[in-house]
Amino acid sequence: MKRYLTLGFIALALWLVSSCSNDDQMTVARIGDYRITTAEFTERLKEDFRNKPLANVTMEEKRSTLEKMLDERRKLMYAAENNLGEDDAEYQAEYNYNVSRLIALGLYEEVVIDAVAPERLLKQYYNWKHQQVEAALIAVGSNESEKLKKPHTLREAEALANEYKAKLEESHDPLKTARELTEDPMGRFHQNPYQLGNFSVTIDSLVHTAKVGEVVGPVKLSGSYLTFKILSRKPVEKKQTFDAAKNELQRLIRGQRRADEMKLFEQYNKEFYDKFNVVYYDEDIARFAGVMEAWGQSPNQQLSDFTPEQRSIVLARLNDQAITGGELVSLFKESLLRDYRKFQTPQGLKDAFVKPQLNLYAWAMEGRNRGIDRKASVKNNIDKFRTARLSQQLEKDLEKGISVSAEEIETYYQANSDKYKQPAAIQIWQIAAQDRQTAQTVLQQAKSGEDFTKLSKEFPSKIGGTAGRFDLGYQTMANRNYAEVTQAAFEAGPGQIFGPLEVKGNFLVVKTGELRPESLRPISEVRSSIESAIFNQKKSEKREALLEEMRKAYTYRISDSILRSIG
Repeated sequence: MKRYLTLGFIALALWLVSSCSNDDQMTVARIGDYRITTAEFTERLKEDFRNKPLANVTMEEKRSTLEKMLDERRKLMYAAENNLGEDDAEYQAEYNYNVSRLIALGLYEEVVIDAVAPERLLKQYYNWKHQQVEAALIAVGSNESEKLKKPHTLREAEALANEYKAKLEESHDPLKTARELTEDPMGRFHQNPYQLGNFSVTIDSLVHTAKVGEVVGPVKLSGSYLTFKILSRKPVEKKQTFDAAKNELQRLIRGQRRADEMKLFEQYNKEFYDKFNVVYYDEDIARFAGVMEAWGQSPNQQLSDFTPEQRSIVLARLNDQAITGGELVSLFKESLLRDYRKFQTPQGLKDAFVKPQLNLYAWAMEGRNRGIDRKASVKNNIDKFRTARLSQQLEKDLEKGISVSAEEIETYYQANSDKYKQPAAIQIWQIAAQDRQTAQTVLQQAKSGEDFTKLSKEFPSKIGGTAGRFDLGYQTMANRNYAEVTQAAFEAGPGQIFGPLEVKGNFLVVKTGELRPESLRPISEVRSSIESAIFNQKKSEKREALLEEMRKAYTYRISDSILRSIG
């Protein structure tokens, strides 16, 4: 259900400055009025070193991460002092939207995902992931099963499953017995080693806690029964830390418990809709859908075609928060030119935009009420969005005043002429034979004046791939595909026929054509790339100078003892 909260947007986040306890023991570093707390720094370390236990992160690595965070704070301080983004309506709208989005997702993770896949269960799955279990499984379907539809009733299926259990207990070849008796047509029950996530959490638990040799079941599933015997169990090397594997395990469990997740989402959604007085304006939704339909049919449509009146149409409301047609235009921007069709009917507009926006704002409102915006993980990510977005603004500002003259382009061209040299190239044809005698015959006829192309047809190569290719075009010494042939061709010179040349067991007769000497590409061909290179170089120098200026202007203090203790 996350998609209802995100609208398919890229995961962006932002970190608001911590306003919690002023206790210096909770502060890793201070820069100006900004603090980097142990909670925030730990979150960043986990992100930077996903495949490494925090206890193994070196002091140098911690300092490197801390320096990146300090540079981010410097950019924020510089942006605040220079009012970057303050007068940019697009930035403010994007900022507010993404803060709301992150708070909504933070609440969703806390009340839904953590309930469906709690930490305790994730750790169990992490341990199970590092067990290799071999099992013989027998599935029995019924007329009530969706995935394993069979003619017998559920009661008959249970009786049959108990009968099969007895046979499995007595069998000297459990795998063979399971294959003969199971009613699973796809054979997924025969897969070994046992794969986590194929069944329910209950089955995964039973499989990984039963003793070797134990027969378990019949276990009732949705309209079917499963019985299994554990054949073997052995440990698997742990190649990932728990933190590195956590997201993958969470996805696996959520896949198993999708119905539970959906039920929880709908339950909370209804609660929040009632709490925040959600109202749909169906007539206005229909009116704006008509606007979208007309706009979609107009030639060369532009976002600027939407009038202020059309943009101000209120489609829904929750408390004082209005959702308007203009918000749709601002949110989707240029992608609306491609995706407008899904908003051309009232139901499509409601499903694809209005409802997801209501969900987002309702969950964000409740998230703020519950203090989700003060969580370290949420604040840690918010900063990424704000820093990234303001960095874009800084990049734009850096470009102001940069120009590249014709003289600079000429000077760069002369100083870096090696970059624009075209290497010597020679034209090559070859006839490939599998034996020396055939190649010798081809060589004699070619030297006697026979047409080389005609000879290639009379002696077609039986060698597949590039090795048997006839026309190699112009080759340079840098080309590794035909290194031996090319080297021999350059040594022979243009307009020659020679061979047989043995290359990887094949015998080649080679003809060379024109030799193009090394040359310098004219400046007219490379002017644009040179201009970009000089421009980017000047921009990089300005960036480094500005960052150095920031480092001098915004001093900081680091608590080495706290930094050393983390992990």
